[in-house]
Amino acid sequence: MLESTIVRNALKILRAVKPSYWLKTHGSALHAGEPDIIGCIYGVTCVIEFKQPGESLTPIQSFILGQWRDAGAVTAVAFGYVGIGDVIIQAKKMSMANGSIKVDNERLTIPADRIQISRSKMKKT
Repeated sequence: MLESTIVRNALKILRAVKPSYWLKTHGSALHAGEPDIIGCIYGVTCVIEFKQPGESLTPIQSFILGQWRDAGAVTAVAFGYVGIGDVIIQAKKMSMANGSIKVDNERLTIPADRIQISRSKMKKT
């Protein structure tokens, strides 16, 4: 599956979780190394870089993710959709620790009817 398709579908999953705001960054020479998705959930900034299995971060991507992490953001490198839930759970824990939200449990559930991923638009690679 193309990385762009994974990022687009990941945005749909992330946007189904409320309260949150997510945006896709646009790769260009002016923004080299920026993570694919930047967002905020439960008052915590999160950034995610998507990679195909077997790929690794470029040196500039590693540096920029480190800058985000040092600034207090939850950072992740996701291979496919693996890792998205971990970002959300980590943000929830950070928010609970600073008193931004109160929850009764650690389990995250996204109702299936809130996620709509169109398979007809996916291309085989």
